[in-house]
Parts: sequence; structure tokens; C-alpha cells
Amino acid sequence: MTPETAVLTRLLAIPAVVAIIGDRGFVHTLPQGVPAPYVRVSAISDVSRATQLRGGGGPREAQIQIDAFARETSGADAYAEVAALTAAIDGPGDGTGLDGYRGVVGDVMITGALRLDRMTRYDADEQRLVRFQTDYRVHYRRGVTRGSIQCLT
Repeated sequence: MTPETAVLTRLLAIPAVVAIIGDRGFVHTLPQGVPAPYVRVSAISDVSRATQLRGGGGPREAQIQIDAFARETSGADAYAEVAALTAAIDGPGDGTGLDGYRGVVGDVMITGALRLDRMTRYDADEQRLVRFQTDYRVHYRRGVTRGSIQCLT
């Protein structure tokens, strides 16, 4: 499992996120005609933090971008909607959301997820989408099995 897939899986396990988007979470690409609100998760970078002479291994660090989208429609406040979605994704910083999360998702052990920054964008084309783009630094190991503390990377 890739780190971005692990992050999306984690997001879809947060009740406050699911209450807003249901299962409308995607990795890298967006299908056409998806009703808003929804999220897209992408990997910006993914590097090993512990390279040895015998090869890479150990902990890794990825920068993950989460785009939260809401569509501006008459009478709806898209900024408030996407702000609520982004707050649900972040959580209060105690790990119940993504910010501060530590745990095993599939075969990926996330040892720390920290929010870095956020930008607000508005696409004024016919889609009229409000997007909050949030970057996270995710420290992780691959090859983990549930109930095991051994990481295989």
C-alpha cells in the first residue's frame, strides 16, 4: 500500500469525514461528474530517511497533499462546507483526525502525521469549486502486519 492510499483509507475511517463525503475520496485523479464535497489525496514526495550502505530501509517520509473540494451553488456556502470538511480531516490534533495520527493502516505503519500548511483556491470556471489544499508530513514504514511491531519496509 502506498502512503497516499494509507492516508485516504485513514480519512475514510474518520466518522466526521465520512458524514460529509461518504466514500467520495480519490487518490491522484478525479472521475468526472463526482458530486461535491469530496477529497483527493496525492503524494508530493516520498523519501527514505535512513539509507544504509546495503540499501534503503527503515523509516520513510512522505509529503501528502489533500485537496478538499466543495461546489458553490445558489444558497450554499461552499467555503463553510469545505472548511468543515478540512476541520474533520485535521481533527483536534490528538490523532483522532489525521493531524497527530499514529497507527497501522493496511500494511503501512504511520508513525506520525503532521499538518504543514493550507492554501485556499477558487476555480471560477463552470465548476465553481472551492478547494482547500492541505499538506501533511507523514512518517511511515511499509510491510507491517497487524499485531506485529516488526516493520519490513
